[in-house]
Amino acid sequence: MRIVTWNCNGGFWRKHSQLAEFSADVLVIQECNDPARSNNAAYRHWAGTNHAWIGNSANKGLGVFVQNGVALAQLPLAMAPRYFLPVKLGEIPICGVWAHTDPQGSRHYCGQTHSYLSASPAWLADPLCIFLGDLNSSRIWDRPKRAWNHSAAVQILHDHGLVSAYHHSHQADQGGELHPSFYLHRNAAKPYHLDYVFHGRGWSVDHCEIGTPGQWLDHSDHMPVLVDLKPTEPPRAHDP
Repeated sequence: MRIVTWNCNGGFWRKHSQLAEFSADVLVIQECNDPARSNNAAYRHWAGTNHAWIGNSANKGLGVFVQNGVALAQLPLAMAPRYFLPVKLGEIPICGVWAHTDPQGSRHYCGQTHSYLSASPAWLADPLCIFLGDLNSSRIWDRPKRAWNHSAAVQILHDHGLVSAYHHSHQADQGGELHPSFYLHRNAAKPYHLDYVFHGRGWSVDHCEIGTPGQWLDHSDHMPVLVDLKPTEPPRAHDP
């Protein structure tokens, strides 16, 4: 299964064709328009009916788009910070993420992710679970006295058996990434790694790549993250 997450930096109605080359089975898109309320007929046609979307503005939210003919159902939210969108793709639970600011002003970005994961939605323990998107956080900004920092959120995922596809396949530590996924103000001299794909033990990574600024900075300050996942083989029974 090929899955792509991308913060498109708005205007997805005119950018979605940029992702055609990936032939992805699942697209998780941050800062995208609500297809149902879009004035662009081509975008509405592209999105079809097999998608889920949440947001406070029709012009900027979080969308999960899947190929036609695949059963897609939205799962109930364990709690409702902005913006987390859990869905079920057949038997596969997928949670798209755009970690945002806290309207109450207490926990921003990684704090929102930590709060959501701390609620322990049941699907989080599913070995096929995929948790991905723009977390807007990195270990480099951890504050030791803050219990809800990036590393604490990652630890919750690890405790449920989820690992980062990028860090596992590239043998990189959190905060020590060699491939940035974000460039502040679209400046190639200000790189960070903010976008992640975590997967359960029911998957292995066949391929993982992050888009390059030469191709993508004209479209967004974030690079798309592409991961090819394949089911792990169940253990074979030992011969007598």
